[in-house]
Amino acid sequence: MQLLYKLLFILLTLTIQSCQTLDSFQPSQKKVETPGEQEQIYRLLRQGRSYAELNEPVRQSLCKRLKKDYQTQADWHIAWLLVYSLNTDFDCVNQKETLVLLKEINTALEPDTLLLWLNKNQLQSLNKINSLQSNIKKQLKKNNNLKNQLAITKKELEEVNAKIQALKAIETSINKKLDNEQAN
Repeated sequence: MQLLYKLLFILLTLTIQSCQTLDSFQPSQKKVETPGEQEQIYRLLRQGRSYAELNEPVRQSLCKRLKKDYQTQADWHIAWLLVYSLNTDFDCVNQKETLVLLKEINTALEPDTLLLWLNKNQLQSLNKINSLQSNIKKQLKKNNNLKNQLAITKKELEEVNAKIQALKAIETSINKKLDNEQAN
């Protein structure tokens, strides 16, 4: 019985200690947005959704207009709409421009804004895509070089085979002459 009490005490102690260490792994509490900030974010997301649902010609027209607006007034809200709502398949803003806009959004957002983690994730994903595309280009170039080398080697092999066939023909004719001379 005394052993059971010791085990229960040890188990209780370990449980309390592990709960205390779990607190250190909890994410730090960020500032909660004010209702005004939340409403602004919500409006931005609603507006983005409505832009994304537009038909293609209207979206392209809107994209051009927002790009002009962004050039005159570099507002992160416009950049957000360009990147997240109008940029399916990079048909509004190319990848390089998208990366620039994402970085500008990151610097414009306050560190404790809920949208920041989404933007950072998008930025990391796009960087990874660019890295993979770069690797694909390198592999394609390497593949083309290998194909060219293979074609050259194939041609050289055909030339060597033709020379071997010519030498075999010469050898055959020499052997026939020798056989004819021995027969006489």
